[in-house]
Amino acid sequence: MNSTKDTFKKMVEECRKNESPKTIFNASKDHALVLFQELFTASIEHKEDVKIISGHLDDSFYNDLSIDLESCVGKGMAVEVIVLNDRDLSSNKFAKIIQNSDRCSITQLPTGNKISSAHFILVGNSRFRAETDHDQAKAIASFNNPSVGETLTEIFASVKNKISQS
Repeated sequence: MNSTKDTFKKMVEECRKNESPKTIFNASKDHALVLFQELFTASIEHKEDVKIISGHLDDSFYNDLSIDLESCVGKGMAVEVIVLNDRDLSSNKFAKIIQNSDRCSITQLPTGNKISSAHFILVGNSRFRAETDHDQAKAIASFNNPSVGETLTEIFASVKNKISQS
């Protein structure tokens, strides 16, 4: 791990441990991975379920999270995922873990439909990473921001409802 990634990881770990309301700005795949891993850890620590909205479950990113997901699911947390495309998920390791758990689910957009939404991971009602610019991998995150958590909860429910009506 390089020193920049080490520094970022240490800062994120401290924010998680202290349940900091600090807004964390990030703009790289490596930073996103660190945040997802720490959010899965927070899910286990606080016994809080996870919600994810993603454009697609990119193998090069999500498969790196398989161990974290297995730990989370193994500790009894529910993980609910919405995928906003109709790509085949049959070979995706992350998707298989969710599909093999009674407490987890994947809702995928039916072929031919299109819904746009913010991409995010939400743990409980206040811990999150939400993309602000998907193309540039820019995002904000926090381990204690109930107002943003409430908004993301509403977005998740709205997108899930739209998919169920399509």
